[in-house]
Amino acid sequence: SFCCVDTVSEATLFGIPLARATQVAGMRVGVFAGSDEPCVVPTVVAVCGRHLREHGQQTQGIFRVNGSMKRVQKLQDQFNEPPTYGRHIEWTGYTLHDAATLLRRYLISLPEPVISIEYYDAFRDKLEDSVSAREKALAYGLLISQLSQESRHTLLYVLELLSLFAKPENAAHTLMNSSNLAAVLQPCLLVHPGHVADPHEYSRLKAVVEFLIVH
Repeated sequence: SFCCVDTVSEATLFGIPLARATQVAGMRVGVFAGSDEPCVVPTVVAVCGRHLREHGQQTQGIFRVNGSMKRVQKLQDQFNEPPTYGRHIEWTGYTLHDAATLLRRYLISLPEPVISIEYYDAFRDKLEDSVSAREKALAYGLLISQLSQESRHTLLYVLELLSLFAKPENAAHTLMNSSNLAAVLQPCLLVHPGHVADPHEYSRLKAVVEFLIVH
């Protein structure tokens, strides 16, 4: 279902905070397991995610290979257009790489990362705790539960999508295992503006995102 509660302002989706994007054009994409809580994400995340899920799980180089910048810009313009914000996008003439590139571009365009900067250190450092993988997974679950609703929903939706692509039977075709997916998507999910040029920090963050994809 589609919630568009504020068409008067005619806000664009790209470059505005997640909370605002979800308010302007949120789409329900299901409910969380074990609860009745609906998962609501911005249309561009929902529509691109659904298209990739349905058609792209065995596309070689998905998320790594860039789409056509001209076509991606046309898609972006459609997702920025009120009142439907791309809900009824027609994918004819666009490639799966266009869709994946657009999803990455949207996440990078957010003024605050999906995992907000106030949780950056906690997410980065938790992986290095001397505890079992199960305990780390539980700890990350707790951290994720503390994120804002819109960040939590978007993060969990994207991680669930990436976990499908990371399955061995898909990665054999895409050549994009969990490590490769994490390398490409880390800057879209967990990033700090003060550390973008630090290769050691990048390696740590990539490992965190890979852990979240796998677990």
